[in-house]
Amino acid sequence: MSFFLSVLAAVGLTSVSNLPASTIAFDLLDQEKTDEIELGSYTLSGVMMTLSSLDGDLNQTSDSFGINHNGGSLDESAQIDGDNGDETLKFSFNTSGTLDLLSFSHFGPSDTLTLKKGTTTILNLADLGISDVFSVGVTFTASDEFFLTFDESSFVGAGVSLNNIQITTIPEPSSFLLLGFGGLTLLSRRKRPATNK
Repeated sequence: MSFFLSVLAAVGLTSVSNLPASTIAFDLLDQEKTDEIELGSYTLSGVMMTLSSLDGDLNQTSDSFGINHNGGSLDESAQIDGDNGDETLKFSFNTSGTLDLLSFSHFGPSDTLTLKKGTTTILNLADLGISDVFSVGVTFTASDEFFLTFDESSFVGAGVSLNNIQITTIPEPSSFLLLGFGGLTLLSRRKRPATNK
């Protein structure tokens, strides 16, 4: 048993915290990713973010990202707003990690949004006045879904652009443990002496 633990320590598998994590910033204004984003996916550094709207089509311009609401002519089509009813953006990732930051523009003093993970409210977001970058710091798995909803009671005609979503990925320990066990198997194999016939 002590041999097993020493080998795990040698290959750095005794603590998940030793595993590498990476920070990924999904730029929703990236013009080279427009088609991908508006169709509902965004792959960056091997991590896929899936996007959808409960209320209309995703829409990106050179300086704004939002939802083109299905009904009515008041809608700010490249912003998330409440002009024709609440607009909700749903997003998720194909890995585990931490949702670090949400960065916005066009945030007005009366605009408010709610961020939920599943049915649990994580943050109520309101205009910060200077920099509309919100720290979140919530962990998630590949089965979790986030919902960002504009509050319809906000001032009509207002709306926000979600510009950037930043996450830190957490590698799956199982894949590293499999590598470790494979290494243990190789280390534990003993070369048998050749037998004379």
